[in-house]
Amino acid sequence: MTTTTQAVTLALHDAAWTAEEQDYLRHHAARIAYTVNLVQQLQRDHGARTLLDVGPHLLTTALHRLLPSKLAISTLGWCNPRMAPPGVAQRHIPMDLNTCDSTAIVCDERFDIIVFAETIEHLTIAPGVVLRALAGLLSPTGTLVVMTPNAVSLVKRLKMLAGRHPYEPLRDDRCNPGHFRESTMAELLAFGHQAGLQPQRHSHHDFQPHRHLPVRLWAGLVPTLREGLVVCFTRAA
Repeated sequence: MTTTTQAVTLALHDAAWTAEEQDYLRHHAARIAYTVNLVQQLQRDHGARTLLDVGPHLLTTALHRLLPSKLAISTLGWCNPRMAPPGVAQRHIPMDLNTCDSTAIVCDERFDIIVFAETIEHLTIAPGVVLRALAGLLSPTGTLVVMTPNAVSLVKRLKMLAGRHPYEPLRDDRCNPGHFRESTMAELLAFGHQAGLQPQRHSHHDFQPHRHLPVRLWAGLVPTLREGLVVCFTRAA
C-alpha cells in the first residue's frame, strides 16, 4: 500500500503543536511519505526486520504508524519526545554524532535499514566520518538511506545570482543550530566511498513543487537542479 502525503498529515497532525511545528509538517509531509514508501520497498526486496532512524523526529513516528508490516525500530542521537514520543521506537541509543570520531556508538545490534534523513547537514563533523560510524551498524546486507538538501539546487543558484546568501544564518539553539554545510550529489557519493560504502541507487528530488512555474519546469527538465538528494548505500564488497 502506497503512503500518500495526506496520509502522513493525518497520521501525524497534533492540534497541540506550535505554528512552527505545524509548518514543518506541511513542508516535509511529502518527503516523509516518500521515505515511508522507500522503507516499505526495502522491506519487500530484502526482508528487512530492523530499522535505525538517526535523529528521531516526525519520520520515526510516521514509520511506526504507517508501515503496514512493522519493523523493529530503534533511534539514535538526541531524544525528541515531542516529535518522536515514547513508544514509537523499541530502544533509543543516546549519541552526539559530532563526537563519533572519538566516541564509539555503543550498540551491539546490526540493522537491516538505517535511515539518515535531513541530519548530516546539521553536523559539524566530517561527513565521511559519521557515515563510516553508521556503516559499522549495518547488517551484512543492510541499506543506509541518506537524504539531505542539494547544495546546488536551482533556487540556491538563483539566490546567489541575486546577491543573496542561499543558507540561513546559524541559530543560537545548540540543539537545532541549522545547516552547517550542504552537499552536492558528487560529494555525497564520495563521502560514502570514504566510509567503505557503495551506492545502490541515487536520485535528485523535489518532494513538493516549487510555487514558481519556471523553477518547477527547469527542475523537471534538469534533475540536478532539484532540492533534495537521496542515496541508498550498502557496504562495499
